Amino acid sequence: REQKDNLQNEIQSAIDAIQIKDDLETALKETIPDTNNIIVTSKADPIPNFLRNPKFPSLQKCVTIKYDSRRGRHAVATDDIKCGTYIAYEEPTISFLWSEQLLTHCTYCFTPVASLIPCFTCCLVVFCSSD
Repeated sequence: REQKDNLQNEIQSAIDAIQIKDDLETALKETIPDTNNIIVTSKADPIPNFLRNPKFPSLQKCVTIKYDSRRGRHAVATDDIKCGTYIAYEEPTISFLWSEQLLTHCTYCFTPVASLIPCFTCCLVVFCSSD
């Protein structure tokens, strides 16, 4: 009899947990918009235009590289720099998507895609347009 009561209590607890889960999912669906129909588009950021350091072309003219034995190699501002000023810009040598993003992001521009365009030569990557 005790075993039967324990089993009934466990079954009732499982049913209650399932009901709570269903209620939470319903509540979340009502409060969070459907993200399957959202298409994210973005334009590439333009290359920032600033005066370049002749010795270090990736750096702003008012930034230079110094070395000392205590700090090692480090960047130093030679002039005052206003907040929001680009101080460095460099094109990436290599860029890639993490494996979990291969089928959710465009392999060319890295933006999330809702309408997938598959690669014609493999099944490992997708694109956001046929261009």
